Amino acid sequence: MRPSSNVIIVDDVTTKGTSVADAVKKVEDEKCSVIEIITLVDREEGARERLRDYRFTPIFSKSQFPSFG
Repeated sequence: MRPSSNVIIVDDVTTKGTSVADAVKKVEDEKCSVIEIITLVDREEGARERLRDYRFTPIFSKSQFPSFG
């Protein structure tokens, strides 16, 4: 990735957002911008709050699957 690149981070399942926050830091350390974070499933355990300064787009949320709650 080149400095000043725009980056989209894709994650499979996001829980508290810790690993995604680590990835964001690494991207920003390279002088790039995170323009969106996409996750397949947001487990709704704090990721949205941790990543509130970024565009956070879950495809599904845990609450959509009541049998797993």
